Amino acid sequence: MPTKGELESALRNADAAGDTVAAKALANALKAGQFDAPVPAAPAAPETYSPIDDMGTGERFLAGVGKGMTDLAYGAGQLVGMVPQETIAEKARIDAPLAETAAGTAGEITGKVAAAIPAAFAPYAATVPGAAVIGTGLGLLEPVAEGDVLTGKATSGALGAAFGASGQKLGQTIGSMAQSRIASVLDDIASRRAQRSVMDEALMAGRDIGLVAEPTMANPTLINRTLEGLAGKISTAQRVAEKNQGVINAAARRELGLPENAPLTDDTFSAIRDTAGQAYEAVKQIGQPIRADKSYIDDLRGVVAANQRLAQDFPEMADPGLQDFANSLAKDQFSPENAIEVIKKLRFDAKTLFKSDDPAKQALAKAYKKGAQSVEDLVARNLKQIGADDLYESFVDSRQLIAKTYSVEEAVNKGSGNVVASKLAKQLEKGKPISGELKDVARFAASFPRATQEIRSSMPGISPLDYALGFGTAAGTQNPAMMASLLARPAARELITSAPYQQMMGTPSYSPSLLTQSLGLLGTPRTATAGALLGPSIYTSE
Repeated sequence: MPTKGELESALRNADAAGDTVAAKALANALKAGQFDAPVPAAPAAPETYSPIDDMGTGERFLAGVGKGMTDLAYGAGQLVGMVPQETIAEKARIDAPLAETAAGTAGEITGKVAAAIPAAFAPYAATVPGAAVIGTGLGLLEPVAEGDVLTGKATSGALGAAFGASGQKLGQTIGSMAQSRIASVLDDIASRRAQRSVMDEALMAGRDIGLVAEPTMANPTLINRTLEGLAGKISTAQRVAEKNQGVINAAARRELGLPENAPLTDDTFSAIRDTAGQAYEAVKQIGQPIRADKSYIDDLRGVVAANQRLAQDFPEMADPGLQDFANSLAKDQFSPENAIEVIKKLRFDAKTLFKSDDPAKQALAKAYKKGAQSVEDLVARNLKQIGADDLYESFVDSRQLIAKTYSVEEAVNKGSGNVVASKLAKQLEKGKPISGELKDVARFAASFPRATQEIRSSMPGISPLDYALGFGTAAGTQNPAMMASLLARPAARELITSAPYQQMMGTPSYSPSLLTQSLGLLGTPRTATAGALLGPSIYTSE
């Protein structure tokens, strides 16, 4: 039998649940003193449901965007007396579950900032006072759901002004830091570009004729370092050099006008020089003397200029033979036959003297070589002046071809028949006349010596380390299929030395990173204005 207190408690629960039938029955039982009357079961509290329960994060964010925009619209209506406070309060009640979620709050801030973007383009918006005005406006547009509307609007306006000015100032600080940072990054990029300019030019010229470089030397990115580390730095350099050797040999043959498989031997070079020398023999038949000009005299003075400067302070150390040599060539005119013969003699004597370790003979060899070039230049100018254009072209071409035969001959490894790129680089360093693809090879070799080293033995496709990797991976995973990993390193080597990869990943890049470019956007005045909008929007969304 229920007690009186139990009946009274059940009556209160029935009233709270709105169950009038049960409440009336319980009231009658209490009035009649029927404490043993059955107590009706209190109804279960109704389940609560919120629309956001079925929303994902993205949907809540978008709903928050809509809330932020409509809040400003409702607040504007409230400010001019068109929207009653009761409507504002009901909207706040409905939106409360959404406002309690992080995605909804973020969306609300975004919506308010988006709605206020036009204000960012107003005059003086990028200043602290202008930002305070914008913040005041956003604060006044904030709807007031509880309390006195005028007081709430005044408070929101004042706080909006404070947060707008603070956001503007913070934006200016961030923008200044961003500008300083990007300026530093761009300076570093410009410095690196300047330091690598010679190497980059050599790389591009070499690539045009088919040469490849180690990716980390050409463009040291994280991807290149990772792949080259997998492939093995030493093995990669050897594979690159192996590929380049054929390209170097082919370039030398093209410069000499030789067939693809022609041997690079002394006999080959002599045959080329004999053929090219026919243009020199033709010069002997022009029937007019070779007349000296000012350029020729200036060239001869240049041959002995250093020796003359030395004679001014140390006459006993100057070589009188150099002056005598220059004087012997300083003629007003001479026959074409003798011009060709003196060129041959000077070049032969220079080649002989260069083999000596005696500095005096080395200096004389250089003078002979320069003298021969001066006479050749004079002959070419005379041919041009007398209108012998065909002979002039033939003479110039033959002269260059003969010079190339000496360059290649000096660089060839007599044992392997390969052109050693480092020897061409040394010729270029000494100032020897190298042109065309030979010069491209020489410059590339000077910049990427490991990529142009001479490989005198064949490389194994798969090394013991590759086998160790394959067997180790298979044993560690207990999966025989992992033996295929022994091909990983050779495959990586072939990938990073392939032409497509070299073109795509081996080209130096000096563009700022995406992060740096983003910093560049932060460094604009609009960053500060964004702070002016964001500050009050965050405050009013709390």
